[in-house]
Amino acid sequence: MINGYKIINQNNEDILFLYIDFNHDFKNSNLFLTIKKFIKNINFKGKKILIVSSGIIIVTIFINPIEIENLGQMSSYNYITKIIIHDFNNNNLIDYEINIENSNIKEKGNIFGNKQKNSVNKKTSVKQNIKTLNQNNEIIVTLYRKNGNILKIKLEDYIIGLVGAQIPASFNIDALKAQAVISRTYALKNIQENKKLKDTTSYQNYKDISQLRSNWGKNFNKYYEKIKQAVNSTKGKVIIYNNKYINPLFHLISNGKTEDSINILGYNIPYLKSVDSSLDKKVKTFENKIYLSIEEFCNLLKLDIQEPITYEINHNKSGRVRNIIINNKIYTGIEFRKLLKLRSTDFSININDNDVIITTHGYGHGIGMSQYGANEMAKLGYNYIQILKHYYTGVSI
Repeated sequence: MINGYKIINQNNEDILFLYIDFNHDFKNSNLFLTIKKFIKNINFKGKKILIVSSGIIIVTIFINPIEIENLGQMSSYNYITKIIIHDFNNNNLIDYEINIENSNIKEKGNIFGNKQKNSVNKKTSVKQNIKTLNQNNEIIVTLYRKNGNILKIKLEDYIIGLVGAQIPASFNIDALKAQAVISRTYALKNIQENKKLKDTTSYQNYKDISQLRSNWGKNFNKYYEKIKQAVNSTKGKVIIYNNKYINPLFHLISNGKTEDSINILGYNIPYLKSVDSSLDKKVKTFENKIYLSIEEFCNLLKLDIQEPITYEINHNKSGRVRNIIINNKIYTGIEFRKLLKLRSTDFSININDNDVIITTHGYGHGIGMSQYGANEMAKLGYNYIQILKHYYTGVSI
C-alpha cells in the first residue's frame, strides 16, 4: 500500500510525504495503523503527514509524535490529532476537517465513507485542492510519454511543454497566456478525474526542452522565455464553470464562428456555444483548396466512378456542413472531412470534367477557443481573460 516516502523540511518543520496505492481498498484495511508502524520504523519525528496518491494529496494527518514511541493496543489511533480530507471528487471542491481530540477515531465513523457525520466540518469552499507538492510548494505531475518514459515534473514546467507544442510561439503574449490557462485546466481536470497524463494528440501534445530546441532552432531562447513568461504570469489560473474545471476544447482556426458542442459531440455543453470569431478570416491560411481527380474522389467515398456525380450540401447555423448527399449516399460533415482528410467541415465543392476542387475555411473541429482568433484578439488589445471568457460562455477564471 505504501509505495514510497519523502521527508521535506519546510519552515524548520519536517513533513512526511507518503505515496500510497490509490486502488487499495481503504474501507477494508487499517490504514492508520499501517501508517503508525511505518513512521515509527523510519523514526519520523515531525507532526504532519501528507498522503499522496496518483499525484494528488488526498489526506493531511497531524500527529503527536510522542504517542508513536509506544504502539499500544492494535486498535489505538490516539496519536492522530487532526485529519483533513481533500475531497477532489466533490463538485464543490471542499476540504473536510476532522478534529480527533484524543479520542478513538473509530467512534467518529468511517472517514472514507459517509462524510455527513457530525465529526466532519467543511473547512474550505470553491478552492482548488489538488496539491502534490515539492519542497518549494510546487505541484508535481506524472507524465506518461509515448516513448515509454514516465516523468515526474513540476506542473508549470509541464504547462510550458504543452504550450510550446500546441500553439505558435510567435503569437501575441496574451494568446499564449490563454493557451497556458487552457492547458493547466485540462491537466488538473484529468488529474482530478484520476486519468493519466499522456503526450498524445488524444490528450495534450507535449514537447520537452530538447524537442522544443529542435523545433525552434536559433529562436529557442527567445520563444522559450516568452512561453515561460506566459505560463508563470498565469500561474494557478484555471477555467471554472459551476465550480468545476471545464473541458477546454480548442482548435487552430475557426470559419468565422466557433461550433456549438452539440453539432460535434452530440450533446450540449453550456460553456461550449457558438460565438463570433470573424477575425480568423484575416489569417492567410483561413482558406485552403485541395484538388482530387474524379477517380480519387470516388475511391475515397466508395462511389461508382461510372456514375455522374450529383450532390447536395446542408449547413448548420455556424456555416459548417451538417451533411452532404452524393449520388444518394449521405455523409455527415464530420465523416466527409475524415474520409477526405479536410481541414474543417466548412467546405464547398466544384466539379469539372477531370477534377474535384474542395475549398475549406478554418482548421479544426471548431469547438472552444480558436487559437488564431485569440491571437487576432490579442493584437487588438484584448487580454487573456477577456479572450477566454469570449470563447467559453459563462465561465470564471
